[in-house]
Amino acid sequence: MGEGEKFTPRDVQVINSTIQWLGTNCGMAFVRKFLAVSQIHVN
Repeated sequence: MGEGEKFTPRDVQVINSTIQWLGTNCGMAFVRKFLAVSQIHVN
């Protein structure tokens, strides 16, 4: 999204759903695998 653009209700719904999913076991496994593959280290 560009600077100054407004979020639509659909945008908010997608963002909220994604954040909720990342908090699940499946979402956390995805994040761990992504970090391992990308060789990003988080302290």
